[in-house]
Amino acid sequence: MNKKFLLEQLNRAKFCALDELKFHEKYDKFNTWMHHENGHLELIGLIRDWISHDEVIDVKNIKKLIRNRVKFNCDTIKEIDKKYYEDEDADEEMSEDDNFLYHFSDGMNCEAGVFLRILNKKYYYNKGVYIPTNWDEFMGNK
Repeated sequence: MNKKFLLEQLNRAKFCALDELKFHEKYDKFNTWMHHENGHLELIGLIRDWISHDEVIDVKNIKKLIRNRVKFNCDTIKEIDKKYYEDEDADEEMSEDDNFLYHFSDGMNCEAGVFLRILNKKYYYNKGVYIPTNWDEFMGNK
C-alpha cells in the first residue's frame, strides 16, 4: 500500500465527512451527529499526520496507532456511560461537554473502522464522494 493511495483515501474521507457535516448543520437540532462527523475529521487528520512523516508506509504501525486510539475512545465512552446509565433510576441529562466527548469519540471509532478496512484492502472510497449531495433535494425540500 503506497502513500499516494492512502493520502487520496484520506482526502476522499474528509470530503465525505464535510459533505455530511453540511447536512447535520442544517438538520441536526441536537448537534450529536455534528460532533460525530467532527470525530471523523479529527481521526482523518491524525492518520494524515502519522503517514505524512514517513516515506514508506508501515501499515502494521498505522493499524496499531488506530487500535490504540479506538481503545482510548472506548474507555472514554464507557466512563460516560457509567456516569449516566449505571443507575437505572437516573434521570440526569448528559452535560454538553460529555455529549460532545461521547459522540466525538464515537465518530473517531467509526472512521477508525473504515480505515482499518482500507488498510486490510477490504474497502476504499471511490471518486463518487467528490460529488456533493444536494441535501435539500435528498430531504424532499426542493
